[in-house]
Amino acid sequence: MNYEIIDLVDENNIIIGTIERTPEWNANRTTSHRFVDVYVKLSNGRYLMQQRAAHKKGALKFNSPVGGIVTSGLTYEQAAQQELREELGLDDKVKFVTAFKETLGSGEGFAFAEIFEIESDGPFTGWEAEAERLESFTADELNFMTERFPYLFTTGFIKGWSIYRQINNI
Repeated sequence: MNYEIIDLVDENNIIIGTIERTPEWNANRTTSHRFVDVYVKLSNGRYLMQQRAAHKKGALKFNSPVGGIVTSGLTYEQAAQQELREELGLDDKVKFVTAFKETLGSGEGFAFAEIFEIESDGPFTGWEAEAERLESFTADELNFMTERFPYLFTTGFIKGWSIYRQINNI
């Protein structure tokens, strides 16, 4: 079986090798890697969110509607554009917001993330393979919910949203 190839990185986000993204690796994610998130702001000011599909890591938790691990050979921006096309059917140009590093839950590595954003009202297509449903929230609702009910969200979103809201003063 052919698996996606992803870059392995060191503690400074320097590529040190590649690995196949097997189901076993995906379940544990103990090696340092790169990922992207794209936040989608609707014209009414609300943020589009996905409730993760039951078969995905972080099942049924809310997360940004677009995101994924960076495939080997792609830049963060290229990966964000690719994920946007695959997960929402959009070709909008993503805008870089910020980058951050987080320790993996296993404590054995890091995930390096870049967050991008777009403003779009869709139409959104192709999301059904990744999510149970799409829903939108105001920034105030997301702030309240991530603070009071963090178990409703993926840990990556909690970290990313915290940084995003500081940068955007929301």
